[in-house]
Amino acid sequence: MPSRAAAIVVAVSTLIVIVLLLPPPGASGIRSHPSPARDFPDAMRRAAVLEARDTPDVNPNCRTRLLTHGDRTPDALVLIHGLTNCPRQFELLATRFHARGWNVIVARIPHHGLADRMTEDLGQLDAAELARFTDELVDIGAGLGEHVTIAGLSLGGTAAAWAGQERRELHHAVAIAPMFGVSRVPRAFTGLLTRALLTFPDRFVWWDSKARERLAGPPQVYPRFSTRAIGEILRLGMAVRADAGRRAPAAGTLSMVSVGGDPAVDNASSAEIVSRWKRHGARVDTYEFPRALRLNHDLVDPEQFGARIDVVYPELERILSP
Repeated sequence: MPSRAAAIVVAVSTLIVIVLLLPPPGASGIRSHPSPARDFPDAMRRAAVLEARDTPDVNPNCRTRLLTHGDRTPDALVLIHGLTNCPRQFELLATRFHARGWNVIVARIPHHGLADRMTEDLGQLDAAELARFTDELVDIGAGLGEHVTIAGLSLGGTAAAWAGQERRELHHAVAIAPMFGVSRVPRAFTGLLTRALLTFPDRFVWWDSKARERLAGPPQVYPRFSTRAIGEILRLGMAVRADAGRRAPAAGTLSMVSVGGDPAVDNASSAEIVSRWKRHGARVDTYEFPRALRLNHDLVDPEQFGARIDVVYPELERILSP
């Protein structure tokens, strides 16, 4: 037994050394390539391309949502859902803004929303792919409205922050509980964690190891997440952090929304991004839902366990409105 324990210690130590010696995760390929829609018809054509990606293997409740008024409106809203969820997460909030006269699109992130909730396709998620997808949404939004707001939760929040950093077509970018770091992992170790997640073999982890595939809450949510996907989200976040340190964000205004006591993401990492934006003179607002509310990390989905949309939605509507 002592020799086995020693072998384990040596193996673990070797792996740690390998990770430490690897080059830091880079932003190679994570670049914006703007191509904004010329007008409303052009935006509709591009949206149709997104909708065509919702093949029969996609859950019918998870298809891309496009809510319009038949022409370009003064305000347009682009919504990006969170990890392992799908556009249904934002459906109710989207309809509220559409009722106020906005054109709204909620697109399905690649590898999400499949009818097979036990799929391992999520492990194919890639930071550069997320950047291209987000660019595509901003391009469509430019044709849907005169003033374009983008907002996202968690994974979608990281993507919204990236868009806010990169895209001047945005009037407002709102990152809701974005993933720039993982809860209970010190910010200084985020780079090391990212390297490890991108280096070691992908694993699928149950959101709830007891409930497993019987996970409570929204029925469309995958009951497992991919460790590789987490690494790619963090890599996109590192690209935001690096660019925010070099130059001002391109969006007109930005908002960072956090959840007090968030069990999933590191709020200090989000605060660091805000600090970097403000150093460049950017217009940035922050809001944190009080810890006393005991909100879930997913504070948007009405079907989520412990949902409090009666408290959350009025604040989000205030923050999202121009």
